[in-house]
Amino acid sequence: MDVYALIYDLVRQIPEGYVTTYGAIAKALGDIRASKAVGEVLAMNPTPIIVPCHRVVMSDGSLGGYT
Repeated sequence: MDVYALIYDLVRQIPEGYVTTYGAIAKALGDIRASKAVGEVLAMNPTPIIVPCHRVVMSDGSLGGYT
């Protein structure tokens, strides 16, 4: 499974009404320093209705690159 699929799979597991951070996703992947890479992958998400990238926020709770 490639890193995109791993990230998308983790994001799909976030329940409706909840959020997590880019850092938490990176930590779940085994590299806490990869939070920026997680954001870059989610910024290219072609199917936000399936992969709810709007549920991933910055460490201070603000929105990242989601538009």
